[in-house]
Amino acid sequence: MAMANMNAGRIPDWGYSGFLPPFLDNPASPSDRSPYRASLGETLVRFGSANAARRGLMAGLLNFRAALHRAGAVKGFQWINGSFVENVEMLRGTRGGGY
Repeated sequence: MAMANMNAGRIPDWGYSGFLPPFLDNPASPSDRSPYRASLGETLVRFGSANAARRGLMAGLLNFRAALHRAGAVKGFQWINGSFVENVEMLRGTRGGGY
């Protein structure tokens, strides 16, 4: 039986570098390491509302997931990476997204 992620739904703040940290408290503990488990709703709230560019990315994600559901993929998980989960506004010096 797999160990439940104790940080389920806990998406950490971006680190000083603008990226999610690789671990929270204890790097030796599987429950404190990336990937961070979160529901789609938690992901939308955390990453999808800062500006129009992020809202556009989230709309694309929702459309993609709706297409998967229509095709019969109703169970599973999805990895989200890259600028989607980076503080690109700070990294690229843009306030409106600049994706």
